[in-house]
Amino acid sequence: MKKITLILLTLLISASLYVWFGVYDIGANDKHWAVTSELLEILRDRSIKVRAENVVVPDNLRNATRIAAGAINYEEMCSSCHLAPGVENNELYTGLYPQPPVFYKSAASDRDDKEDFWVIKSGIKLTGMPAWGPSHSDEEIWALVAFINQLNKISADEYLKMTAGSTGHDDSAAGVDDHDNASTDEDSHQEAPAGQEAPAGEGDHQETSTDGKT
Repeated sequence: MKKITLILLTLLISASLYVWFGVYDIGANDKHWAVTSELLEILRDRSIKVRAENVVVPDNLRNATRIAAGAINYEEMCSSCHLAPGVENNELYTGLYPQPPVFYKSAASDRDDKEDFWVIKSGIKLTGMPAWGPSHSDEEIWALVAFINQLNKISADEYLKMTAGSTGHDDSAAGVDDHDNASTDEDSHQEAPAGQEAPAGEGDHQETSTDGKT
């Protein structure tokens, strides 16, 4: 028992000195060891999964109005880090570590709606992913989830049409009221607002699991 106590004390002192003398390079240019990245990913994924478990997904997540609203906010809030159709890279994305997921390059089936909602609302520490919950309604966040689910089906031209006229952050972009929330699946086929096209393949969404995670 005395030997174990001594080992633990030695590890604690060593760790404290490691931190105090700045041995660890906090710069984003110095990448984690592979084992460190693996452990951090497990910690992140489990933390998100547990906390997103009780999130309730809206019945009409594929609603065209909701998707169109999410497009505007995605352009203003997300495209700089997560990129957009037709954008392969930018200075911000290049400099971020860890680099955020590029949604238009992955299928909706690779992510989980509940987890995407929780991440957008709560953010992720030490990744550059902000918590949008304090400044945005749940409806606005669900609109973003709905749009992200369609991104891999949207061409660069379609994306430009959907976000045309975006000149600043749209805090009222929710666009789906209580009546919409009670709508049937037929609403998912309604026409998008004037000047915007509903992305193809809206009915293909599945509620199966991101990284992303954002």
